[in-house]
Amino acid sequence: MKTFARGLGIVACVAAVLSGALVRAGTAPGFYFADGFDEPERQGSTDMGPFWTERWSDWSIEDEHARSAPGPESALMTVNGFEASEPLLEVAVRYDGTIRPTYVALVSLYLDDDHCVFVKIQDGWKDKQGVEHGVDGLYDTVWFFFGNNSQVPWGDMEHGWDDWEDLSPYFSEARIGTYVMGDEVFVGIDRDFDGVPESLYSRDGIPLAELGLGVGLGGYNAAWADDFLAVPEPATLAVMGFGAAALALRRRKRGTGCH
Repeated sequence: MKTFARGLGIVACVAAVLSGALVRAGTAPGFYFADGFDEPERQGSTDMGPFWTERWSDWSIEDEHARSAPGPESALMTVNGFEASEPLLEVAVRYDGTIRPTYVALVSLYLDDDHCVFVKIQDGWKDKQGVEHGVDGLYDTVWFFFGNNSQVPWGDMEHGWDDWEDLSPYFSEARIGTYVMGDEVFVGIDRDFDGVPESLYSRDGIPLAELGLGVGLGGYNAAWADDFLAVPEPATLAVMGFGAAALALRRRKRGTGCH
């Protein structure tokens, strides 16, 4: 079984070691989940195995990575037996294949398809008339949604579906992470895979009472994803890597009053 030698950040490496396995799920506090999509019996299959539930559309495993359904179609799967109120999620992403609108999403606090914190990185976008913009073969934006591509704004969001950030410098490969802390979600982009994000964004005011505790992975148009990891309430691990960056940003925001 391969390790996450190039994919995992510092926090994820520690969590994978503590878990005692690279593919494991459980419900006990402090139980980590990691999936490298590399077992021989799962290659070339659309059966993601006992650790995942495919909520809509389809995922497959090929060449030791996960791939969402081809064509202009969204896909979402959630981890079985994992719940956390403040999860840290990480996944490696790579833009490959033809240039097309595509995204990879990390999903936290999942209750159902319309009630979750859905954060995605994307190449290009379609306006409300269906016209494509900015599709160039690089991930260039991060989007914050309440539910899959929801237009419902919350807290520090601006206008729901229109709430996004520019990811310049754009990239074809990176490790991305999200971290829920209280009613705030952070997303970090680690372009050089050194365990420390070069870019960090956040939104607060999450309506926690309307959400659940599940986590998952979303994709659109044959999105590539690998080395998924979920850490429940990583209070100790958060002093390193992505967690440290999120904590620093939170303190800075609250000290200056900016968002």
